[in-house]
This record gives sequence, C-alpha cells and structure tokens, in this order.
Amino acid sequence: MAANMDCDVLIIGAGPTGMSAAIALHDAGFKVMIIDKHQSGLSFSRAILVNSQTLSLLKPFGIADKIMALGHPFSSITINGPEGIIIKGSVDADSTCAVHPTSLPQLITEKCFNEGLGERGINIERPCSFKSFQQKEDMLKLS
Repeated sequence: MAANMDCDVLIIGAGPTGMSAAIALHDAGFKVMIIDKHQSGLSFSRAILVNSQTLSLLKPFGIADKIMALGHPFSSITINGPEGIIIKGSVDADSTCAVHPTSLPQLITEKCFNEGLGERGINIERPCSFKSFQQKEDMLKLS
C-alpha cells in the first residue's frame, strides 16, 4: 500500500537518531514525517548512557533537560564481566561543555524524544515500512 508522503523530509526509523533529526528539522522549519517498521518502540535498550556532547547538542531542543531530569549524571564507570573488571575509568564531561554524561536506558531516552515530538505535533507512523518511491521531474529542484 502506497502512502502519500506530504512532507519536506521523510525520516525512516524512529530510534534516537531519527527522532532527533525530526525535531531539529522541524525546528528549522521543515515539514517532517517519521516512519518506523515496529508497532511500538523496541522492548530493550541498545544503550545505557547519553554522552555529554550529545546532551549539549540536544539542549536547544529541550530534550537534554528531559534526559537529565530522568537520568543519573556520572563521572566514573566500572564495567564488570565474568572474569572481573573489563573497563574502569573516568568519564568526565569534555572540555567543551560542563554537562556530565548521563546514565539512562535507551527505552527511557526514547520516551524523552517521543515527548519532544508530541510537543511539536509530530507523530511516528507505525508500523510503516519504506518500500519504494517515485520522483517526479517537476518536483526536482536543484540549486
């Protein structure tokens, strides 16, 4: 079934990257549509933290504040495996920003993005898969 994609930008995939792109493009004045093949977000987390640079980039969009309100800032980390410590070290905020990395499972991070999308009136079309498109010559504008 073909859908009418009346938008400036079609974003395929509603993970953190797709949702952040939708928010940034919307705030820059583009009409965006975001689709995802899953009925709802994933039921597991692929990440457990948001780094300080990412938080700094998300700050103008109001998403960093949501993440920092729900997450836990940290300045050191220890990752254990079956044989003992795998990684141990400092993860202070980088020198370009004063925001500490924040521990927050991706499932909750995505809820923060979903809230930001909702505030902008952007809905994720689910489940929706991208199959093909046709470009019309009269729609092609190059500058």
